[in-house]
Amino acid sequence: MKNLFKTSLTALLCLCASSAFAGLPALSDHVFAKGDALGSVTVGVGSGFSQKLSFDYCIVDGWINDRASLGIGGAVGNNLWWSGTDDLAFMATCSFHFQFIDKLDTYVISGIGGGVRFWDARDGHGHDTDGFFEYTEALGVRYYFTPSFSVNGEVGYTCGSYIMAGISWKF
Repeated sequence: MKNLFKTSLTALLCLCASSAFAGLPALSDHVFAKGDALGSVTVGVGSGFSQKLSFDYCIVDGWINDRASLGIGGAVGNNLWWSGTDDLAFMATCSFHFQFIDKLDTYVISGIGGGVRFWDARDGHGHDTDGFFEYTEALGVRYYFTPSFSVNGEVGYTCGSYIMAGISWKF
């Protein structure tokens, strides 16, 4: 009985969400469609100053009244911690995009990977390195000025930063 209730509730929520999105204005163009590739350069602040290069490729589109899509990709990031430590991270990412209005792409990105941390040796001579696990989870928004150029912003956690902004190009 519990499973039937959960299934019915899930179906009802999906129906309500679909009806709610049906009232959105019609789209003249999809900003992230199957086969699109995005390259982004972002900078941010948090526990240090971060820079990130990322790539996102759309593998599926047409979800939720033809407004949602799924992407996969990767990122290379660097964080210069306020303490002087330097991190270099590599991540595999997955993203979910939803377009409410023309030229505006909202997305959620999640990723995992690893990296190398460079820090001063304890004896004060030279540097030591250490490996670490890295992840990213962020909410983002991207506004397109032209069909291939946009600005973007993200909040969440990426490469040691909690807020990032940058530019993106669609290929």
